[in-house]
Amino acid sequence: MQWIDGRELTENITAETLFEMICSAVSEHPIEKWKAVYTPYSLEHNTDPIYVSLWLLYFDSLLTESDICDCVRNSYIMEIRQSFRIIGDNADAEILEEINNILPPDMILFPGGGYISNFLAEITDKHYAKGRMLAQKLFQKGDIKTLVKSYLKRRLHWKLLDTRFTLDNDENFIIREEEYKDYRISVKLKNDSCFLECFTEGISHKIPCNLDKNSIELFEKIQGELEDFIDSKGTVTEKETFYRNLFSNII
Repeated sequence: MQWIDGRELTENITAETLFEMICSAVSEHPIEKWKAVYTPYSLEHNTDPIYVSLWLLYFDSLLTESDICDCVRNSYIMEIRQSFRIIGDNADAEILEEINNILPPDMILFPGGGYISNFLAEITDKHYAKGRMLAQKLFQKGDIKTLVKSYLKRRLHWKLLDTRFTLDNDENFIIREEEYKDYRISVKLKNDSCFLECFTEGISHKIPCNLDKNSIELFEKIQGELEDFIDSKGTVTEKETFYRNLFSNII
């Protein structure tokens, strides 16, 4: 994992240490430096977790200084929204998009690069009032710092397997596959159908999903809940109950 100054971070770095480093980097390094170091932004599953976390903690820092509506009108709101989606928080990403539609930024990205003034952004007090009303629904799953800490923990613990764009033994097309200890989670395609496959205790659990809409959210949710339970070292009965409740509630 590469840090902003180009050096490789140690493999045994903890999520807490990495979180503190990213928090400091938000105030110490300009956004242009982040973009120069990390890969071009996209919704691909291998997007660098440091880059994703930088955007989220940058947005969190804006919220401590400004009104939520002014924060959403930030020129980088698209990157911020995408970062929420990448950590599996579609709910907040969609609310931010709704607010953003009501309160577009003063500057917009011009095709081919660079920002130009958004002359169509005519904002009134009614727009702000509606935006603040929607903002009350944000962060029901937890504050941004808590979400980022949990996300970094998952990214450091779960190993991304080199199986992307390959076929499994049943000729399912693998989109994403990660493992932690003896557990493995995959996003796969079969004809026109998408599903998550989870291997726990040697048993396969398949969950239908939508590749574009909720596959990332489900992937991150299952990872988080499995990881917490794996580390708790439950009994056989506790494991059976946990798996039954986890997968039945998701389906």
